[in-house]
Formats: sequence, C-alpha cells, structure tokens
Amino acid sequence: GFLKPSEPTEQRCSSAEDLRSRNCSEGEVINPRSVKEVLKDSEFRSDSDNVVQLRPQKLHLKLRVGVPQTFKVMFKRAEGHPIDLYYLMDLSYSMQDDLENVRKLGQKIFDALRNITPAVRIGFGSFVDKVALPFVNTVSEKLRWPCPNTGRPCQPAFSFKNVLSLTDDAEEFHRRVSKEDISANLDNAEGGFDAMMQAAVCQNHIGWGNVTRILVYASDDTFHTAGDGKMAGIYLPADGKCHLDNEGVYDKDALYDYPSVGHLSEVVSANKIHLIFAVTGRNYDSYMELSKLIPQSVVGALSDDSSNVVQLISEACEKTYRCQFFPCDVVPGWYSMLMTSLGLLEADLHRDPEPPGRPARPEYFLQLALLHWSPHPRTKEGRMPQCSDQSAGEKRDLKLTWNRWQISSYWQHAVFSHQVNFSVTLSSSACLERTKTFVIKLQGLSEEIQVSVDTECDCNCQDQEEKSPSCSKHGTLICGVCRQVCDPEHTGQRCECQQKEDEHAALFQKSKCRQTNTSVLCSGHGRCECGRCVCRGQHKGEFCQCDDTSCDHHDNTICG
Repeated sequence: GFLKPSEPTEQRCSSAEDLRSRNCSEGEVINPRSVKEVLKDSEFRSDSDNVVQLRPQKLHLKLRVGVPQTFKVMFKRAEGHPIDLYYLMDLSYSMQDDLENVRKLGQKIFDALRNITPAVRIGFGSFVDKVALPFVNTVSEKLRWPCPNTGRPCQPAFSFKNVLSLTDDAEEFHRRVSKEDISANLDNAEGGFDAMMQAAVCQNHIGWGNVTRILVYASDDTFHTAGDGKMAGIYLPADGKCHLDNEGVYDKDALYDYPSVGHLSEVVSANKIHLIFAVTGRNYDSYMELSKLIPQSVVGALSDDSSNVVQLISEACEKTYRCQFFPCDVVPGWYSMLMTSLGLLEADLHRDPEPPGRPARPEYFLQLALLHWSPHPRTKEGRMPQCSDQSAGEKRDLKLTWNRWQISSYWQHAVFSHQVNFSVTLSSSACLERTKTFVIKLQGLSEEIQVSVDTECDCNCQDQEEKSPSCSKHGTLICGVCRQVCDPEHTGQRCECQQKEDEHAALFQKSKCRQTNTSVLCSGHGRCECGRCVCRGQHKGEFCQCDDTSCDHHDNTICG
C-alpha cells in the first residue's frame, strides 16, 4: 500500500502491515486489490445445437502487480454428447483376415458405441503406402495387381482413401466396407501418417461435426515418418493441407513427404481429434512411445485377425469419453503460444506484435497456475473406472518458462462423467502496457474460456490542490506528490527550494547528496534536488546506494 495525503520523508510505498506499524490510519492507506469480473457464465446444457460444458465462458481480471488472482473453471461432460468415430484401416496384404472381420462387425461397433451415447456416427478410410519405389512395386503389372496371391480379390496400391464419410447408417457402413479389397506394398512400414493427416484436415470430406471426435487407427505394422520420403526422391515436407480428389483419394502422396510426429501431433490436437491406436502385439511398444507424443491418444492391443476390435473400440472410447488425463508436459511454440502437448487443458497466451520499429523485448511476465481439485466420482455400478494403470491419486508437477510467459501446472487424472473443477491462478510481475487476452480450452472440444487481463498501476486519486501548503504553496499536490508539479522557480520534494541559488548554497545542497566527500552524486543512480537524492529505476536509499534487483530471483521474483 501507499499513503494517501502529502509525502512524508520516509518511504511511502510499503506493505500495508508496515504502514500500520508506523501508526498510519486505515483510511489514509491505499491498498488496491486484484479484481475479477465474470462477463459470461451460461449454465451447463446438453442441447446438441448449443451445448455448454465449460464455465465460465468469459471473464476479465484486473491484477495488482505481484498479487495473484484465483478463479474457478468448471467442466461437465454433456449427457449424450455425440461421438464421431472414423475407422482408418491398414489394407496391406497382411491385414486380409482383419478386413473380413471388420466387414462383419460394423453393426456391433455401432451398438457398442450407443451404450456410451445414443448419438453416434461412423466412417471408414483405408491406407497402404505411397505409390512409389521402394514402398510399392511400380512395375505396370504389379501396379494393377500388387498382391502375391492371385486367387483372392486385390486392388491397386494407394496412399489413403476416404471410403465412407461419417454416417449413422450401419447398413451403409457394412455395404461400403464389404466392397473394399486388400492391397499390398513392398516394405514393412506403412503410410499411416499420410492417412491420419488427411483424415484430420479434410473436415468436409470426412464430415467431422462439432462433437467428440475419435479416429481409430488399425494396423499390424510400424509407420513411415518425415524423411522416409527421400528414399523415393520426395523432398517437399508435408504441407498439412487436404489433397483428396473427387474419389476421396489422396493424390499428392508422390509430391509431399510423410508428416513428422510433431506435425501430426499439432494437427490432430488443433482439430480436436482423439486417437486410438489399435495395433497388434509385436508393435504395441512402438505405438506406446508414439502415443506419448500425441495428445489425447491411447493404444489398444489388436488380435491378429481383429476379432476383438469391438471390445477394443468400446473400452478405448469409454476411456476417451469419460476419462481424461491431464498434461504432464508443456511445449512452447515459435508462434508465441504455450500449449499443453500431452494432455487435456490448454492455455494459449497470444503475444501482441511489437509496434513497427520497436525491437521485441521481455517487458513483463504473466504466470498461470492450474490446479485440478475435484474428487473421483464413482460409476453407476459403484466402482471406480480404470482410467489408467496408475493409481487414481497420482499427482504431477511441472513448471516451464519461455520468453515472456510462464506456466505452472499441477495435475491429476479424473473421471469426466461428473463435474470437474479447476482452480486457476494468474499473476503479473510488472505493469502491462495494454489489455492482454488468452484462452483456456479443453482438447477435443471447441469450447473455450476467454480471459482478458489488465493491471492496476495507476493511482486512484483525482483531486488536485493548487498552491498546496504541503507543497510550500509553490506547487500543486497530486496524489500526495509535489515534486513533478512545482512552479518553475522551485524544486524539491515539497517545492521548498529555489531553482536559482548562489554558488555556495548550491554546493552545500550537493554535499548532502554524497555519502562521502569523494562519492559520486547519489551514487551515480539519481539526481540531487534540494539536498535530497531522487533515485532512478529500482535504486533506493538516502544516496541511491541500494538495488534489490541484484539479489537472487526465484519464479521471477526477488528472494526474501
């Protein structure tokens, strides 16, 4: 706080406790508080056209520097919230038994998903690999019939094909999948990364809705990634755009390289897609490592003939729909954003561009802390759902500093069939030049919380007293201060000194601003006014000899 009237000789700006200990009256101490204003807080709703699962939706914070402000964020999964599931299947030759089973199990997949929510749509896509050596045999005869066995139906190799856009018609799913035939490639690794990228970015072709989006990736082998395309003379990096022709086939596979893991992770997260890797046992460990790098992804063990695909999808979707895992890592982006990379909650803090001609510089620090504190509810059967192999009480802590932003997070995984609460704390270590905004959102949902932030850095005092006695009747008292508004002929803390003094008087006044006879005026960190030092910046003390900023720092604040 700071004192309201006039300006005493001792330090005016101090803690409220220190000012009270100096017998300052309560009414004369100004101690601004951080303020929270909720601008929009719609009730939870399950209407498919206007669902609300995140509260509040918009708020404004006015922060006092160094004083944290906490607000509550609530999430509740809407009952019956729809699911879009896109089944992306490897159709290389070794998956022929799996294709037969998927043809038969379409209705059972629908039924299993409807046990979770009544509103379900399902689509189907397939992939093999890039149609280029050394991935696919490009001899003309092998291009027409790549399979080694001529006694079974076989289709030419392709990279990715959208066979069926999302639909709620189980019969149509069975009909379209039944028309698909197996294909073949040369090497073991598949072109699944190309397929996942196109399935994620081709929103209109696939038909993704504003619902829970789940992509099931089924394969019995590993995957090609960025750089592998160079073996076929493909050097252009994946551009992350949709390239499906009128038949739903990816037709730029020979032009662009495979996506990288990071690129795929970014695109899947941005499009709010939950990934389920349904893979055979020998590749399970590889996909577990991949899953650690992709937000909201899980891995399930697929039997050699995919006969357990219904159970796998049901369990994985139940986990994805009702259980969420909070992040244990944060990855900064070059585009001035902090985004959680391995979990549910995102905090995007957008940095405003600097004005033309002004170099970028770290002017301030915002610190955001998020704490999940909701208990684990029980299922209808009275038991705790198994959201992971880890104990339900697991807690993780992390902290990351990057340029102007800092985020600290403390997480637990939770069951989302009931309300989950977060305590969000925001603080600023310096004054903001203008209003800043960021959003808090849930991966997999389009909803977000908009937060705008200002800092309280101006004195709340409008009254001015001209020729005030507190200013020796030679200046105007504004916010208890005279120094900046003395008349032209006077100076000093209380305008008590004349600007034009004889030489001996001036030397005498300057001597009061030296710690010793040989010292620099005000230790070189201020100017001498009327026998007193007026310090610059963070320096203080009778002779501006003290600088707290040189002390050790922790969490961007001075120790002690």
